[in-house]
Amino acid sequence: MLRFFLKKQDEKGFTLIELLASMVILGIILAVAIPNVTGILNQSKNSTYVEDTKKLLTLGKYKFRGDNSLKIADKSCLIMDLNYLDNSEFDNPPNGGNYLWGNSFVVIQKKGNQYLYYVQLVESLKNGNSYRGVPLVSSDQLTSGKASSLVQNVALADINQSVVSESDFSNSASPSPSSSSKPASPSPSSSSKPASPSPSGSSKPASPSPSGSSKPASPSPSGSSYAKSSLRYRATDNQLKDYIQSKVGISCEGIIRAGS
Repeated sequence: MLRFFLKKQDEKGFTLIELLASMVILGIILAVAIPNVTGILNQSKNSTYVEDTKKLLTLGKYKFRGDNSLKIADKSCLIMDLNYLDNSEFDNPPNGGNYLWGNSFVVIQKKGNQYLYYVQLVESLKNGNSYRGVPLVSSDQLTSGKASSLVQNVALADINQSVVSESDFSNSASPSPSSSSKPASPSPSSSSKPASPSPSGSSKPASPSPSGSSKPASPSPSGSSYAKSSLRYRATDNQLKDYIQSKVGISCEGIIRAGS
């Protein structure tokens, strides 16, 4: 028994100082590691923005060169947005939001026998109040070694000034049957046949109830896989000219919106 007691006394645990030292060391490691991990994630997202923007530019070039109906007068600008181009490959933005179809576009300007290319790609973030992406840049800037530095938050003023086409929805999925835009069929209770005359002798037809209205039903975001965008208008040609000149320094004598 005495031998067992003496053995227990010889066993030692961590002292309070040792525990505190361990916690300090772990804190230092976390303080160094977390910003590095966050930086790596942000860099990965920026790289995705750049690659998607390059993809959009390539798509615009391919469309322009393959469609003989797309003509540009000298010093004018042709604009092709995601509403016009194939947008099926742009369903997964880096921050989980939705690319704005009306604000993501390729600009082509003709100068003599030369064509100059510019591109913009903007994502509406999940909160619906912030925008991020690659504001309008030239193809040379996009292919430079510092392309990731082009990714930035986009101001709402720039969003409002660069809506090429109406873009109520930013996702190409089809609406579900519950949100179909087909006209609603009138219910039997609201038939448009004249109602039988009342005892008072009135022969006026009964008015259809609101539930039997034949107006098209608007697709609701909650009833479909659409992602709602607040953009329901187009920027004017002058707004687009000013925006393009402020961003890349070129003057468009005319604006041509492909598909409109």
